[in-house]
Amino acid sequence: MSGLTASDMVWPDKNISSLVLVGDFSPTPGILVQRTEYLTGFPSLFPLPEASTAFIITANDPKFDLRDMWGELLPIDALIKMKDCDAWGGSSGRLEPDVPVIFEPGGTTILCRRLRLNCRGP
Repeated sequence: MSGLTASDMVWPDKNISSLVLVGDFSPTPGILVQRTEYLTGFPSLFPLPEASTAFIITANDPKFDLRDMWGELLPIDALIKMKDCDAWGGSSGRLEPDVPVIFEPGGTTILCRRLRLNCRGP
């Protein structure tokens, strides 16, 4: 993808880095962001940037193939909850199946499962 540069985003984890695409981008209908950060993994803390930002984690690396006690692949929201130190516990949020998402400008629309979580922290 053209236009990606090394990001100046500060991540608390030494093994996390990101590339950034600066400019207006609409990953889902009705959402417009000014920056898109493409991460190398799951951070323990997500920053709160001043500019509206989409965080995209590609979890197709086999290192993310974690399974529950029944052998089922853990969904990405479970991986985020396991790593992120914010209070995402409990069943807060709501599931939205079949949400059209574009992961890069001019990219193909893919139907995705989205879970909107509510931070339960202070």
